[in-house]
Amino acid sequence: MATLAHLLIRFGGYLKAMLAAAPFVDAKAPSWPRMLALTLGIVSILVSGCGSVAKTATQGPELEASSTVLPTQPAARTAAQVLRNPSMDYCFAYPEGFAHSGKADHTVVVGTGPDPGLLWVDVADAGGRTAQDVADSEAAADPGLNPPRSTLMLGGKEALRLDGLPGQDAVRRVYIVHDGSLYTLTFSPYQSGRAAADAQMETLYAAVTPSWVWISSGAPCPAGA
Repeated sequence: MATLAHLLIRFGGYLKAMLAAAPFVDAKAPSWPRMLALTLGIVSILVSGCGSVAKTATQGPELEASSTVLPTQPAARTAAQVLRNPSMDYCFAYPEGFAHSGKADHTVVVGTGPDPGLLWVDVADAGGRTAQDVADSEAAADPGLNPPRSTLMLGGKEALRLDGLPGQDAVRRVYIVHDGSLYTLTFSPYQSGRAAADAQMETLYAAVTPSWVWISSGAPCPAGA
Protein backbone atom coordinates (compact mmCIF):
# COMPACT_ATOMS: atom_id res chain seq x y z
CA MET A 1 0.00 0.00 0.00
CA ALA A 2 2.85 2.39 0.78
CA THR A 3 4.37 1.68 -2.65
CA LEU A 4 1.06 2.30 -4.41
CA ALA A 5 0.63 5.65 -2.66
CA HIS A 6 4.17 6.60 -3.59
CA LEU A 7 3.49 5.82 -7.27
CA LEU A 8 0.29 7.87 -7.30
CA ILE A 9 2.03 10.90 -5.79
CA ARG A 10 5.06 10.52 -8.08
CA PHE A 11 3.07 10.36 -11.28
CA GLY A 12 0.23 12.75 -10.36
CA GLY A 13 2.05 15.79 -11.70
CA TYR A 14 3.15 13.89 -14.79
CA LEU A 15 -0.48 12.93 -15.63
CA LYS A 16 -1.63 16.49 -15.26
CA ALA A 17 0.96 17.72 -17.71
CA MET A 18 0.29 14.86 -20.13
CA LEU A 19 -3.40 15.52 -20.24
CA ALA A 20 -2.86 19.19 -20.93
CA ALA A 21 -0.44 18.55 -23.80
CA ALA A 22 -1.80 15.31 -25.33
CA PRO A 23 -3.12 15.86 -28.88
CA PHE A 24 -5.92 13.39 -28.44
CA VAL A 25 -7.48 15.26 -25.51
CA ASP A 26 -9.14 18.55 -26.33
CA ALA A 27 -9.29 20.99 -23.45
CA LYS A 28 -12.69 22.20 -24.74
CA ALA A 29 -14.09 18.71 -25.16
CA PRO A 30 -16.85 17.45 -22.87
CA SER A 31 -15.73 16.30 -19.48
CA TRP A 32 -16.37 12.56 -20.04
CA PRO A 33 -13.62 12.13 -22.69
CA ARG A 34 -11.15 13.89 -20.37
CA MET A 35 -12.21 11.61 -17.50
CA LEU A 36 -11.84 8.56 -19.74
CA ALA A 37 -8.32 9.63 -20.77
CA LEU A 38 -7.40 10.29 -17.16
CA THR A 39 -8.73 6.87 -16.05
CA LEU A 40 -6.86 5.03 -18.80
CA GLY A 41 -3.65 6.85 -17.94
CA ILE A 42 -3.92 5.98 -14.24
CA VAL A 43 -4.69 2.31 -15.00
CA SER A 44 -1.70 2.09 -17.37
CA ILE A 45 0.70 3.55 -14.81
CA LEU A 46 -0.65 1.39 -11.96
CA VAL A 47 -0.27 -1.79 -14.01
CA SER A 48 3.29 -0.84 -14.90
CA GLY A 49 4.19 0.09 -11.30
CA CYS A 50 2.59 -2.99 -9.73
CA GLY A 51 4.42 -5.21 -12.19
CA SER A 52 7.70 -3.67 -11.11
CA VAL A 53 6.85 -4.14 -7.42
CA ALA A 54 5.80 -7.76 -8.00
CA LYS A 55 9.04 -8.49 -9.82
CA THR A 56 11.08 -7.05 -6.98
CA ALA A 57 9.13 -9.06 -4.38
CA THR A 58 9.54 -12.23 -6.40
CA GLN A 59 13.31 -11.82 -6.59
CA GLY A 60 13.57 -11.70 -2.79
CA PRO A 61 16.49 -10.40 -0.76
CA GLU A 62 20.03 -10.96 -1.91
CA LEU A 63 21.95 -13.59 0.08
CA GLU A 64 25.37 -12.72 1.39
CA ALA A 65 28.17 -15.10 0.53
CA SER A 66 29.29 -17.06 3.56
CA SER A 67 32.24 -19.25 4.34
CA THR A 68 32.59 -22.00 6.93
CA VAL A 69 35.76 -22.07 8.99
CA LEU A 70 36.67 -25.62 9.89
CA PRO A 71 38.03 -26.18 13.38
CA THR A 72 41.79 -26.36 13.54
CA GLN A 73 43.02 -29.91 13.74
CA PRO A 74 44.99 -30.69 16.89
CA ALA A 75 48.73 -30.74 16.43
CA ALA A 76 50.14 -34.21 16.01
CA ARG A 77 51.76 -35.47 19.18
CA THR A 78 55.38 -36.56 19.15
CA ALA A 79 55.59 -40.33 18.80
CA ALA A 80 56.59 -41.97 22.06
CA GLN A 81 58.38 -45.08 23.13
CA VAL A 82 57.27 -47.03 26.18
CA LEU A 83 59.40 -48.33 29.00
CA ARG A 84 57.88 -51.25 30.93
CA ASN A 85 59.37 -52.46 34.21
CA PRO A 86 57.03 -55.19 35.50
CA SER A 87 59.31 -56.15 38.41
CA MET A 88 59.05 -52.59 39.75
CA ASP A 89 55.36 -52.32 38.77
CA TYR A 90 55.51 -49.31 36.44
CA CYS A 91 55.53 -48.24 32.82
CA PHE A 92 55.64 -44.85 31.13
CA ALA A 93 56.12 -43.16 27.77
CA TYR A 94 59.20 -41.21 26.81
CA PRO A 95 60.08 -39.24 23.66
CA GLU A 96 61.09 -40.93 20.44
CA GLY A 97 64.84 -40.82 19.87
CA PHE A 98 65.68 -40.99 23.56
CA ALA A 99 67.31 -44.17 24.91
CA HIS A 100 67.04 -46.09 28.17
CA SER A 101 69.32 -48.42 30.07
CA GLY A 102 69.87 -49.78 33.58
CA LYS A 103 68.38 -52.54 35.65
CA ALA A 104 65.11 -53.16 37.44
CA ASP A 105 65.65 -50.86 40.42
CA HIS A 106 67.68 -48.21 38.59
CA THR A 107 66.52 -47.08 35.16
CA VAL A 108 68.03 -44.26 33.10
CA VAL A 109 66.51 -42.44 30.13
CA VAL A 110 68.93 -40.30 28.12
CA GLY A 111 68.13 -37.59 25.60
CA THR A 112 69.95 -36.83 22.37
CA GLY A 113 73.01 -34.79 21.41
CA PRO A 114 76.23 -33.92 23.24
CA ASP A 115 74.41 -32.33 26.21
CA PRO A 116 71.27 -34.41 26.78
CA GLY A 117 68.51 -34.21 29.30
CA LEU A 118 68.34 -37.14 31.70
CA LEU A 119 65.93 -39.09 33.87
CA TRP A 120 66.81 -41.80 36.31
CA VAL A 121 64.32 -43.77 38.38
CA ASP A 122 65.46 -45.36 41.63
CA VAL A 123 63.37 -47.78 43.66
CA ALA A 124 64.20 -48.63 47.28
CA ASP A 125 62.50 -49.81 50.44
CA ALA A 126 60.61 -46.89 51.95
CA GLY A 127 61.40 -48.11 55.47
CA GLY A 128 58.14 -46.69 56.76
CA ARG A 129 58.88 -43.21 55.43
CA THR A 130 56.50 -41.11 53.42
CA ALA A 131 57.39 -39.02 50.39
CA GLN A 132 57.08 -35.96 52.63
CA ASP A 133 59.60 -37.44 55.09
CA VAL A 134 62.15 -38.06 52.35
CA ALA A 135 61.67 -34.61 50.79
CA ASP A 136 62.07 -32.92 54.18
CA SER A 137 65.26 -34.86 54.83
CA GLU A 138 66.81 -33.88 51.49
CA ALA A 139 65.81 -30.23 51.80
CA ALA A 140 67.26 -30.08 55.33
CA ALA A 141 70.65 -31.18 54.01
CA ASP A 142 71.09 -27.63 52.65
CA PRO A 143 69.22 -25.29 55.02
CA GLY A 144 69.84 -22.21 52.87
CA LEU A 145 68.41 -23.75 49.70
CA ASN A 146 64.65 -23.89 50.44
CA PRO A 147 63.73 -25.59 47.12
CA PRO A 148 60.26 -24.92 45.65
CA ARG A 149 57.75 -27.69 46.41
CA SER A 150 54.67 -28.84 44.56
CA THR A 151 52.52 -31.93 44.21
CA LEU A 152 51.45 -33.90 41.16
CA MET A 153 49.62 -37.10 40.35
CA LEU A 154 51.67 -40.10 39.30
CA GLY A 155 49.61 -43.08 38.19
CA GLY A 156 46.63 -41.80 40.17
CA LYS A 157 48.60 -41.27 43.40
CA GLU A 158 49.88 -38.01 44.84
CA ALA A 159 53.63 -37.43 44.53
CA LEU A 160 55.85 -34.64 45.85
CA ARG A 161 58.17 -32.58 43.67
CA LEU A 162 61.23 -30.52 44.66
CA ASP A 163 62.96 -28.20 42.18
CA GLY A 164 66.58 -27.10 42.21
CA LEU A 165 68.17 -29.71 44.46
CA PRO A 166 71.97 -29.57 44.30
CA GLY A 167 74.20 -31.99 42.41
CA GLN A 168 76.62 -31.90 39.51
CA ASP A 169 73.73 -29.98 37.95
CA ALA A 170 70.69 -28.76 39.84
CA VAL A 171 67.90 -31.32 39.46
CA ARG A 172 64.15 -31.80 39.82
CA ARG A 173 63.09 -34.75 41.97
CA VAL A 174 59.74 -36.45 42.30
CA TYR A 175 59.06 -38.73 45.30
CA ILE A 176 56.28 -41.25 45.76
CA VAL A 177 55.74 -44.28 48.00
CA HIS A 178 53.91 -47.22 46.42
CA ASP A 179 53.35 -50.60 48.09
CA GLY A 180 56.10 -49.98 50.63
CA SER A 181 58.69 -48.88 48.07
CA LEU A 182 60.07 -45.37 47.58
CA TYR A 183 60.25 -44.29 43.95
CA THR A 184 62.53 -41.33 43.22
CA LEU A 185 62.46 -39.78 39.75
CA THR A 186 65.35 -37.40 39.11
CA PHE A 187 65.21 -35.08 36.09
CA SER A 188 68.40 -33.27 35.07
CA PRO A 189 69.46 -30.57 34.50
CA TYR A 190 67.18 -28.02 36.15
CA GLN A 191 67.55 -24.45 34.85
CA SER A 192 71.20 -24.92 33.97
CA GLY A 193 71.22 -22.19 31.35
CA ARG A 194 72.10 -24.77 28.70
CA ALA A 195 69.11 -24.44 26.41
CA ALA A 196 69.19 -27.84 24.70
CA ALA A 197 69.68 -29.83 27.91
CA ASP A 198 67.05 -27.86 29.83
CA ALA A 199 64.54 -28.30 27.00
CA GLN A 200 65.14 -32.05 26.85
CA MET A 201 64.66 -32.36 30.60
CA GLU A 202 61.31 -30.55 30.43
CA THR A 203 60.30 -32.70 27.46
CA LEU A 204 61.09 -35.82 29.48
CA TYR A 205 59.12 -34.55 32.46
CA ALA A 206 56.12 -33.65 30.30
CA ALA A 207 56.14 -37.11 28.68
CA VAL A 208 56.84 -39.32 31.69
CA THR A 209 54.74 -37.94 34.53
CA PRO A 210 51.28 -37.87 32.88
CA SER A 211 51.81 -41.26 31.22
CA TRP A 212 53.04 -43.11 34.34
CA VAL A 213 51.01 -46.25 35.10
CA TRP A 214 51.17 -48.70 37.99
CA ILE A 215 50.93 -52.04 36.21
CA SER A 216 49.25 -53.74 39.19
CA SER A 217 46.35 -51.27 38.92
CA GLY A 218 45.16 -53.02 35.77
CA ALA A 219 45.32 -49.82 33.76
CA PRO A 220 46.91 -50.26 30.33
CA CYS A 221 50.40 -48.97 29.70
CA PRO A 222 50.55 -46.05 27.24
CA ALA A 223 50.67 -46.87 23.56
CA GLY A 224 54.04 -46.26 21.95
CA ALA A 225 55.62 -46.17 18.55
